[in-house]
Amino acid sequence: GTGVSVRAGTTTAAKATDDLMGLDEESGFSTVPYTSVTTAPKIRRKPVLTIPEAIIAGEIEGRVEVELTIAADGTVARVEVVAGLHPEADTACMADLRKTHWKPGTRDGVPVVVTGVPYSCRYQMVLD
Repeated sequence: GTGVSVRAGTTTAAKATDDLMGLDEESGFSTVPYTSVTTAPKIRRKPVLTIPEAIIAGEIEGRVEVELTIAADGTVARVEVVAGLHPEADTACMADLRKTHWKPGTRDGVPVVVTGVPYSCRYQMVLD
């Protein structure tokens, strides 16, 4: 009975629709864990990793393990380091992954925000 309508949607990770709903109407939340999607998100193109000078100078090798949140439009909404390698490598990996674009995950054919998507950035010395 307020006479107020709002744009439909439950996340800031997707563009607002033109659909309107009353404040008392329920809308399902569109964020699901990685293990609950019908189709998992898939990276469209692997990122070119930025290799920090400290990693080169220290001849540091290994992986930065991260978990991503992929928005319903395929952008990276959040990056969380699960197992770091070196502070500069961790930062570079996170920055490079934020620039990537993904094919969104779906649940029953509908693109959804997916949390807990595993990914790793591998740093390895290449001998010439």
